[in-house]
Amino acid sequence: MKKKIGKGIKILILDDERDLCAFMKGFFIKRGFQVKTALTGQAAINLIKRATPNIAILDIYLCKGNKNGIDILKHIKKNKPGCHCVMISGHKEKYEQDSFQFGAEDFLVKPLTIQKLEKSINKMVYKIKKEEGAHG
Repeated sequence: MKKKIGKGIKILILDDERDLCAFMKGFFIKRGFQVKTALTGQAAINLIKRATPNIAILDIYLCKGNKNGIDILKHIKKNKPGCHCVMISGHKEKYEQDSFQFGAEDFLVKPLTIQKLEKSINKMVYKIKKEEGAHG
């Protein structure tokens, strides 16, 4: 069994694919993370208001609603600037530059592997633990 790297760390997953959300949630819960999922941008904003995630995994293109992952990234950086964000999209050339411009720390291209996502999240966990060490 892997060490619970995510102990005490909250992740928000925004993706309009219910099965993918459920898979990622289960994957990260097994690693000790507290995970909330949202299928729409508005649901993500509502979750962010109630709890501050340490990490947000944001799919850019959402079928439902009028907010996309970039809108949620902007909202997070304005309201919860300490949250680390990774963007996910099948359209690298269209969204990568905006993602980094608005504060994302990583950009992963769909179809994505859980190994790439885990590696990205582990880097963010390392940063969070380092930040906590500096403040604590």
